[in-house]
Amino acid sequence: MSAPARRRVAVTGLGAVSPGGVGAEALWALVTRDHDAPVRRDVPDFDGGRWLERRDLRRTGRAAQYAVAACVEAWEAAGLAGAVDPARVGIVLGNAFGASDTLHEAARLHLEEGPEAVPPASGLLACSSSLAAVPARHLGVRGPVLVASGACASGVYGVADGARLVAHGEADVVLAGGVEGPISASVTAAYANLRASSRSGWERPFDRRRDGFVYAEGAGVLVLEAWDEAEARGARVLGEVAGWANTNDAHDMVRPTGTGAEDCMRLAVASAGLSPAEVVHVNAHGTGTALNDPVEAEAITAALEGARPSVTSVKGATGHGAGAAGAVEAVVVVQSFAHRLLPPVGVDVDVDPAIDLDLVVGAPRPWVPGPTLDNAFGIGGQNGTVVLVPPAP
Repeated sequence: MSAPARRRVAVTGLGAVSPGGVGAEALWALVTRDHDAPVRRDVPDFDGGRWLERRDLRRTGRAAQYAVAACVEAWEAAGLAGAVDPARVGIVLGNAFGASDTLHEAARLHLEEGPEAVPPASGLLACSSSLAAVPARHLGVRGPVLVASGACASGVYGVADGARLVAHGEADVVLAGGVEGPISASVTAAYANLRASSRSGWERPFDRRRDGFVYAEGAGVLVLEAWDEAEARGARVLGEVAGWANTNDAHDMVRPTGTGAEDCMRLAVASAGLSPAEVVHVNAHGTGTALNDPVEAEAITAALEGARPSVTSVKGATGHGAGAAGAVEAVVVVQSFAHRLLPPVGVDVDVDPAIDLDLVVGAPRPWVPGPTLDNAFGIGGQNGTVVLVPPAP
Protein backbone atom coordinates (compact mmCIF):
# COMPACT_ATOMS: atom_id res chain seq x y z
CA MET A 1 0.00 0.00 0.00
CA SER A 2 1.45 3.38 -0.99
CA ALA A 3 1.57 6.21 1.52
CA PRO A 4 -0.98 9.00 1.03
CA ALA A 5 0.31 12.15 -0.62
CA ARG A 6 1.71 14.77 1.74
CA ARG A 7 -0.58 17.78 2.05
CA ARG A 8 0.82 21.26 1.46
CA VAL A 9 1.13 23.33 4.63
CA ALA A 10 0.07 26.98 4.47
CA VAL A 11 0.91 29.68 7.01
CA THR A 12 -2.22 31.72 7.69
CA GLY A 13 -1.51 33.58 10.95
CA LEU A 14 1.32 34.88 13.11
CA GLY A 15 1.71 35.70 16.79
CA ALA A 16 4.69 36.85 18.81
CA VAL A 17 5.90 38.07 22.17
CA SER A 18 9.44 39.45 22.30
CA PRO A 19 11.70 41.98 23.99
CA GLY A 20 10.17 44.40 21.51
CA GLY A 21 6.77 43.97 23.17
CA VAL A 22 3.58 42.03 22.57
CA GLY A 23 2.60 41.30 19.00
CA ALA A 24 4.13 40.37 15.67
CA GLU A 25 4.39 43.99 14.59
CA ALA A 26 6.39 44.87 17.72
CA LEU A 27 8.76 42.04 16.80
CA TRP A 28 9.18 43.36 13.26
CA ALA A 29 9.89 46.86 14.56
CA LEU A 30 12.54 45.41 16.89
CA VAL A 31 14.44 43.48 14.20
CA THR A 32 14.36 46.36 11.69
CA ARG A 33 15.34 49.17 14.10
CA ASP A 34 18.01 51.60 12.95
CA HIS A 35 20.36 51.21 15.91
CA ASP A 36 22.18 48.54 17.88
CA ALA A 37 21.74 48.19 21.64
CA PRO A 38 22.36 45.71 24.43
CA VAL A 39 19.77 42.95 24.47
CA ARG A 40 16.72 43.35 26.65
CA ARG A 41 15.92 40.01 28.28
CA ASP A 42 12.27 40.43 29.29
CA VAL A 43 9.06 41.52 27.57
CA PRO A 44 8.14 45.14 28.35
CA ASP A 45 4.69 45.99 29.70
CA PHE A 46 3.47 42.39 29.59
CA ASP A 47 0.27 41.74 31.54
CA GLY A 48 -1.06 38.19 31.43
CA GLY A 49 -4.36 39.50 32.75
CA ARG A 50 -5.18 40.66 29.22
CA TRP A 51 -5.82 37.02 28.33
CA LEU A 52 -6.28 35.09 31.57
CA GLU A 53 -8.50 35.49 34.61
CA ARG A 54 -6.92 36.02 38.03
CA ARG A 55 -7.56 32.41 39.07
CA ASP A 56 -5.75 31.12 35.97
CA LEU A 57 -2.88 33.57 36.42
CA ARG A 58 -2.09 32.01 39.79
CA ARG A 59 -1.73 28.62 38.10
CA THR A 60 0.39 29.70 35.15
CA GLY A 61 3.95 30.89 34.83
CA ARG A 62 5.16 33.64 32.58
CA ALA A 63 6.05 31.20 29.77
CA ALA A 64 2.50 29.81 29.58
CA GLN A 65 1.16 33.36 29.56
CA TYR A 66 3.44 34.21 26.64
CA ALA A 67 2.17 31.10 24.85
CA VAL A 68 -1.44 32.18 25.32
CA ALA A 69 -0.72 35.69 24.06
CA ALA A 70 1.07 34.49 20.92
CA CYS A 71 -1.48 31.75 20.18
CA VAL A 72 -4.42 34.13 20.56
CA GLU A 73 -2.83 36.69 18.23
CA ALA A 74 -2.09 34.03 15.61
CA TRP A 75 -5.57 32.50 15.98
CA GLU A 76 -7.28 35.84 15.51
CA ALA A 77 -5.01 36.86 12.62
CA ALA A 78 -5.92 33.63 10.81
CA GLY A 79 -9.65 34.16 11.42
CA LEU A 80 -10.09 30.70 12.92
CA ALA A 81 -12.93 31.43 15.36
CA GLY A 82 -15.95 29.41 14.25
CA ALA A 83 -14.17 28.37 11.05
CA VAL A 84 -12.59 25.07 12.11
CA ASP A 85 -13.48 21.90 14.02
CA PRO A 86 -11.68 22.15 17.41
CA ALA A 87 -11.04 18.39 17.31
CA ARG A 88 -9.01 18.90 14.12
CA VAL A 89 -6.85 21.67 15.60
CA GLY A 90 -3.60 21.08 17.47
CA ILE A 91 -0.90 23.02 19.28
CA VAL A 92 2.81 22.13 19.17
CA LEU A 93 5.23 24.41 21.02
CA GLY A 94 8.95 24.00 21.45
CA ASN A 95 10.54 24.79 24.81
CA ALA A 96 14.00 24.35 26.29
CA PHE A 97 13.93 25.15 30.00
CA GLY A 98 10.35 24.65 31.20
CA ALA A 99 9.47 26.67 34.30
CA SER A 100 13.05 26.79 35.59
CA ASP A 101 12.48 30.08 37.41
CA THR A 102 9.43 28.68 39.24
CA LEU A 103 11.27 25.51 40.25
CA HIS A 104 14.26 27.56 41.42
CA GLU A 105 11.98 29.57 43.71
CA ALA A 106 10.16 26.43 44.90
CA ALA A 107 13.50 24.85 45.80
CA ARG A 108 14.51 27.97 47.72
CA LEU A 109 11.27 27.96 49.71
CA HIS A 110 11.59 24.25 50.41
CA LEU A 111 15.14 24.62 51.73
CA GLU A 112 14.58 27.80 53.72
CA GLU A 113 11.03 27.41 55.02
CA GLY A 114 10.14 23.74 54.63
CA PRO A 115 7.94 21.72 52.26
CA GLU A 116 4.72 23.37 53.44
CA ALA A 117 5.92 26.67 51.94
CA VAL A 118 6.07 25.32 48.38
CA PRO A 119 3.10 26.62 46.33
CA PRO A 120 0.92 23.76 45.01
CA ALA A 121 0.92 25.33 41.55
CA SER A 122 4.67 24.68 41.31
CA GLY A 123 3.90 21.05 40.52
CA LEU A 124 1.62 22.06 37.65
CA LEU A 125 4.17 24.48 36.27
CA ALA A 126 6.91 21.84 36.45
CA CYS A 127 5.14 19.98 33.63
CA SER A 128 6.41 21.38 30.34
CA SER A 129 3.20 20.12 28.73
CA SER A 130 1.36 22.94 30.50
CA LEU A 131 2.93 25.40 28.05
CA ALA A 132 0.74 23.98 25.28
CA ALA A 133 -2.14 22.82 27.48
CA VAL A 134 -2.90 26.31 28.84
CA PRO A 135 -3.43 27.94 25.41
CA ALA A 136 -5.31 24.82 24.26
CA ARG A 137 -7.76 25.22 27.14
CA HIS A 138 -8.06 28.94 26.48
CA LEU A 139 -8.90 28.42 22.80
CA GLY A 140 -10.83 25.16 23.14
CA VAL A 141 -8.34 23.20 21.03
CA ARG A 142 -9.00 19.44 21.27
CA GLY A 143 -6.58 17.90 18.76
CA PRO A 144 -2.91 16.93 19.38
CA VAL A 145 -1.40 19.22 22.04
CA LEU A 146 2.34 18.67 22.47
CA VAL A 147 5.57 20.24 23.67
CA ALA A 148 8.75 19.52 21.71
CA SER A 149 12.12 19.84 23.40
CA GLY A 150 15.47 19.94 21.63
CA ALA A 151 17.34 22.58 23.63
CA CYS A 152 17.71 25.74 21.54
CA ALA A 153 16.47 23.93 18.43
CA SER A 154 13.06 23.49 20.10
CA GLY A 155 11.29 26.35 18.31
CA VAL A 156 12.07 24.91 14.90
CA TYR A 157 11.14 21.45 16.21
CA GLY A 158 7.74 22.88 17.13
CA VAL A 159 7.21 24.28 13.63
CA ALA A 160 8.44 21.09 11.96
CA ASP A 161 6.36 18.78 14.16
CA GLY A 162 3.29 20.94 13.60
CA ALA A 163 3.85 20.85 9.85
CA ARG A 164 4.13 17.05 9.95
CA LEU A 165 0.76 16.76 11.70
CA VAL A 166 -0.90 18.86 9.01
CA ALA A 167 1.00 17.33 6.10
CA HIS A 168 0.07 13.79 7.11
CA GLY A 169 -3.56 14.54 7.89
CA GLU A 170 -3.47 14.17 11.67
CA ALA A 171 -4.75 17.74 12.05
CA ASP A 172 -6.14 20.36 9.70
CA VAL A 173 -4.75 23.30 11.67
CA VAL A 174 -1.83 23.48 14.11
CA LEU A 175 -0.65 26.46 16.11
CA ALA A 176 3.06 25.72 15.95
CA GLY A 177 6.08 27.48 17.38
CA GLY A 178 8.05 27.90 20.57
CA VAL A 179 8.07 29.68 23.90
CA GLU A 180 10.54 30.52 26.64
CA GLY A 181 9.86 32.29 29.91
CA PRO A 182 12.27 33.65 32.52
CA ILE A 183 15.29 31.40 32.95
CA SER A 184 16.35 30.75 36.53
CA ALA A 185 19.36 32.42 38.10
CA SER A 186 21.05 29.05 38.56
CA VAL A 187 20.69 28.06 34.90
CA THR A 188 21.84 31.51 33.82
CA ALA A 189 24.88 31.21 36.08
CA ALA A 190 25.70 27.77 34.67
CA TYR A 191 25.85 29.10 31.12
CA ALA A 192 27.94 32.05 32.24
CA ASN A 193 30.39 29.62 33.85
CA LEU A 194 30.38 27.62 30.63
CA ARG A 195 31.49 30.87 28.96
CA ALA A 196 28.69 30.59 26.43
CA SER A 197 26.74 33.67 27.49
CA SER A 198 27.77 37.26 26.86
CA ARG A 199 29.41 39.21 29.65
CA SER A 200 28.93 42.48 27.77
CA GLY A 201 25.15 42.16 27.41
CA TRP A 202 25.45 42.51 23.63
CA GLU A 203 24.73 39.66 21.22
CA ARG A 204 26.82 40.07 18.06
CA PRO A 205 26.31 37.24 15.53
CA PHE A 206 29.19 36.76 13.07
CA ASP A 207 31.02 39.76 14.54
CA ARG A 208 34.69 39.54 15.52
CA ARG A 209 33.70 41.19 18.86
CA ARG A 210 31.16 38.49 19.73
CA ASP A 211 31.37 37.15 23.27
CA GLY A 212 28.34 34.87 23.57
CA PHE A 213 24.57 34.91 23.66
CA VAL A 214 22.08 36.72 25.87
CA TYR A 215 19.10 34.58 26.86
CA ALA A 216 15.81 36.42 26.37
CA GLU A 217 12.13 35.66 26.80
CA GLY A 218 9.38 35.37 24.22
CA ALA A 219 7.18 33.25 22.00
CA GLY A 220 6.55 32.81 18.31
CA VAL A 221 3.53 31.02 16.84
CA LEU A 222 2.51 30.28 13.26
CA VAL A 223 -0.90 28.98 12.23
CA LEU A 224 -0.19 26.04 9.94
CA GLU A 225 -3.13 24.90 7.88
CA ALA A 226 -3.80 22.36 5.17
CA TRP A 227 -3.45 24.38 1.98
CA ASP A 228 -6.69 23.17 0.39
CA GLU A 229 -8.63 23.85 3.60
CA ALA A 230 -7.17 27.35 3.85
CA GLU A 231 -8.09 28.15 0.27
CA ALA A 232 -11.59 26.72 0.72
CA ARG A 233 -12.36 29.05 3.62
CA GLY A 234 -10.80 32.06 1.88
CA ALA A 235 -7.89 32.44 4.29
CA ARG A 236 -5.02 34.76 3.41
CA VAL A 237 -1.93 32.62 2.83
CA LEU A 238 1.24 34.28 4.16
CA GLY A 239 3.67 31.55 3.19
CA GLU A 240 4.24 27.82 3.13
CA VAL A 241 6.23 25.38 5.24
CA ALA A 242 7.60 23.38 2.32
CA GLY A 243 10.15 21.15 4.06
CA TRP A 244 11.77 20.27 7.35
CA ALA A 245 14.40 18.07 8.96
CA ASN A 246 15.94 17.22 12.33
CA THR A 247 19.34 15.63 12.93
CA ASN A 248 21.88 15.15 15.71
CA ASP A 249 25.66 15.54 15.73
CA ALA A 250 26.15 12.53 18.05
CA HIS A 251 29.47 14.12 18.98
CA ASP A 252 29.62 16.48 21.96
CA MET A 253 27.15 18.29 24.22
CA VAL A 254 28.54 21.77 23.52
CA ARG A 255 30.98 21.58 20.58
CA PRO A 256 29.14 21.28 17.25
CA THR A 257 30.93 19.59 14.36
CA GLY A 258 28.86 21.22 11.64
CA THR A 259 28.23 17.84 10.02
CA GLY A 260 24.85 17.42 11.66
CA ALA A 261 23.80 20.96 10.73
CA GLU A 262 24.95 20.42 7.14
CA ASP A 263 23.00 17.16 6.92
CA CYS A 264 19.94 18.84 8.42
CA MET A 265 19.92 21.62 5.83
CA ARG A 266 20.45 19.16 2.97
CA LEU A 267 17.58 16.98 4.18
CA ALA A 268 15.25 19.96 4.65
CA VAL A 269 15.98 21.24 1.15
CA ALA A 270 15.32 17.78 -0.28
CA SER A 271 12.13 17.51 1.78
CA ALA A 272 10.92 20.70 0.09
CA GLY A 273 11.68 19.28 -3.36
CA LEU A 274 14.26 21.99 -4.01
CA SER A 275 17.85 22.07 -5.16
CA PRO A 276 20.46 23.91 -3.04
CA ALA A 277 20.75 26.60 -5.73
CA GLU A 278 17.07 27.49 -5.28
CA VAL A 279 17.56 28.62 -1.67
CA VAL A 280 17.86 32.40 -1.73
CA HIS A 281 18.06 33.24 1.99
CA VAL A 282 19.09 31.67 5.29
CA ASN A 283 17.92 32.79 8.70
CA ALA A 284 20.92 31.50 10.62
CA HIS A 285 20.97 30.24 14.18
CA GLY A 286 23.73 32.84 14.61
CA THR A 287 24.17 32.93 18.38
CA GLY A 288 27.23 35.16 18.58
CA THR A 289 29.33 32.48 20.27
CA ALA A 290 32.92 31.76 19.35
CA LEU A 291 32.09 28.17 18.40
CA ASN A 292 28.69 28.31 16.69
CA ASP A 293 29.09 31.07 14.15
CA PRO A 294 32.06 29.83 12.09
CA VAL A 295 30.84 26.22 12.25
CA GLU A 296 27.38 27.22 11.05
CA ALA A 297 28.86 29.40 8.29
CA GLU A 298 30.87 26.47 6.94
CA ALA A 299 27.85 24.17 7.20
CA ILE A 300 25.68 26.61 5.21
CA THR A 301 28.27 26.81 2.44
CA ALA A 302 28.69 23.03 2.32
CA ALA A 303 24.98 22.21 2.46
CA LEU A 304 24.15 24.67 -0.32
CA GLU A 305 27.07 23.45 -2.40
CA GLY A 306 28.82 26.78 -2.69
CA ALA A 307 25.72 28.86 -3.48
CA ARG A 308 25.70 32.26 -1.78
CA PRO A 309 22.25 33.11 -0.45
CA SER A 310 21.81 36.14 1.76
CA VAL A 311 22.22 35.29 5.45
CA THR A 312 21.04 37.03 8.59
CA SER A 313 20.52 36.43 12.30
CA VAL A 314 18.18 38.66 14.28
CA LYS A 315 19.48 37.63 17.71
CA GLY A 316 21.41 40.89 18.01
CA ALA A 317 17.98 42.51 18.47
CA THR A 318 15.86 39.74 19.99
CA GLY A 319 18.50 38.02 22.09
CA HIS A 320 18.62 34.24 22.16
CA GLY A 321 15.11 33.04 22.89
CA ALA A 322 16.30 29.48 23.59
CA GLY A 323 13.28 27.23 22.94
CA ALA A 324 11.41 30.14 21.34
CA ALA A 325 14.23 31.34 19.09
CA GLY A 326 13.69 29.33 15.91
CA ALA A 327 9.94 29.94 16.01
CA VAL A 328 10.24 33.67 16.65
CA GLU A 329 12.63 33.80 13.71
CA ALA A 330 10.20 31.81 11.54
CA VAL A 331 7.65 34.55 12.23
CA VAL A 332 10.24 37.12 11.11
CA VAL A 333 10.91 35.17 7.90
CA VAL A 334 7.21 35.16 7.00
CA GLN A 335 7.02 38.88 7.80
CA SER A 336 9.99 39.47 5.50
CA PHE A 337 7.99 37.93 2.66
CA ALA A 338 5.25 40.53 3.11
CA HIS A 339 7.55 43.49 3.70
CA ARG A 340 10.03 42.40 1.01
CA LEU A 341 12.84 43.34 3.38
CA LEU A 342 15.48 41.27 5.16
CA PRO A 343 16.36 42.36 8.71
CA PRO A 344 20.08 42.93 9.26
CA VAL A 345 22.43 41.10 11.59
CA GLY A 346 23.07 44.54 13.07
CA VAL A 347 23.65 48.16 12.17
CA ASP A 348 27.30 48.28 13.26
CA VAL A 349 28.81 44.88 12.45
CA ASP A 350 32.54 44.19 12.37
CA VAL A 351 32.27 40.98 10.36
CA ASP A 352 34.66 38.23 11.37
CA PRO A 353 36.96 37.83 8.33
CA ALA A 354 36.94 34.06 8.85
CA ILE A 355 33.21 33.97 8.05
CA ASP A 356 32.57 33.95 4.31
CA LEU A 357 28.85 34.61 3.94
CA ASP A 358 26.68 37.21 2.19
CA LEU A 359 25.57 38.76 5.47
CA VAL A 360 22.80 41.35 5.63
CA VAL A 361 24.39 44.16 7.63
CA GLY A 362 23.82 47.86 8.27
CA ALA A 363 20.17 48.21 7.24
CA PRO A 364 17.27 46.07 6.07
CA ARG A 365 17.93 44.78 2.56
CA PRO A 366 15.24 44.78 -0.14
CA TRP A 367 14.78 41.38 -1.74
CA VAL A 368 12.61 39.29 -3.99
CA PRO A 369 11.24 36.69 -1.53
CA GLY A 370 12.09 33.08 -2.24
CA PRO A 371 12.82 29.77 -0.52
CA THR A 372 14.35 30.41 2.90
CA LEU A 373 15.98 28.17 5.49
CA ASP A 374 15.30 28.79 9.17
CA ASN A 375 18.00 27.12 11.27
CA ALA A 376 18.07 26.34 14.98
CA PHE A 377 20.68 24.26 16.78
CA GLY A 378 21.01 23.23 20.40
CA ILE A 379 23.01 21.73 23.22
CA GLY A 380 23.52 18.01 22.70
CA GLY A 381 24.03 18.35 18.95
CA GLN A 382 20.36 19.00 18.19
CA ASN A 383 19.70 20.44 14.73
CA GLY A 384 16.50 21.68 13.13
CA THR A 385 15.77 23.36 9.80
CA VAL A 386 12.49 24.35 8.19
CA VAL A 387 12.08 25.60 4.64
CA LEU A 388 9.68 28.52 4.28
CA VAL A 389 8.56 29.79 0.89
CA PRO A 390 6.48 32.87 0.02
CA PRO A 391 2.98 32.61 -1.42
CA ALA A 392 2.68 32.89 -5.18
CA PRO A 393 2.41 36.54 -6.24
